[in-house]
Amino acid sequence: MAKYCNRCKTVYDDACPRCGNTDGREATAVDECFLTEKDTIWSEALSDMLRQNGIPFWTANTIGSAMAMYLPRNERIRFFVPYEYLDSAREIVDSFFSVDEE
Repeated sequence: MAKYCNRCKTVYDDACPRCGNTDGREATAVDECFLTEKDTIWSEALSDMLRQNGIPFWTANTIGSAMAMYLPRNERIRFFVPYEYLDSAREIVDSFFSVDEE
């Protein structure tokens, strides 16, 4: 049974890898789940791949838009997908980003 961390929006088995939470609830199909975090340059490519595969997603910037204007290279985009699409989205990320871009 996959657990869902309400704080980090992360699915895990034993403990949330982001915050260490162990008291999450069972994940449901509509939970918004953290997929990955990518540099701005790679975020457009990932967005296109998810769209082409019919996977709904939404993003969140790691720094505010005002700061991103001054520090564009430091901007990272977090991707979220519904739990029911998480495995498919992970396969896309794993196949395309098998070599870390950093």
